[in-house]
Amino acid sequence: MKVDKVGLPQGSFTKNRSVEERAMISDIREYWIQEYFKDNFHKYEGISAVESLFGTGPDFKGKMNGKEVMIEVESDCSCYLSHRHHLDSRFNNVELLVVLSPTEPKNMEGLPLNILFH
Repeated sequence: MKVDKVGLPQGSFTKNRSVEERAMISDIREYWIQEYFKDNFHKYEGISAVESLFGTGPDFKGKMNGKEVMIEVESDCSCYLSHRHHLDSRFNNVELLVVLSPTEPKNMEGLPLNILFH
């Protein structure tokens, strides 16, 4: 199977699928989703100057509309909750959640106020 530059499968089976769907098909680990964001953050309006913070809580420190913010990246909003970030004090300062899923959750409780959907 052919893969793109970040290791996601491509070809007739995945041609018309979203990044999220391709990641789920491939069972891409969270690391690769973070790497995708690091390589493509410029595609998100208002995001600049991201710096990886792997292993210390939030995934990235960056700028959103010129303001320094802590950023968490997940495949979808439910991952933020299932990883229990909303209960972990290291994530209290996360101001931006970036998700590959284009689907907005029905219940936003426990999620950061700013969410960017891919």
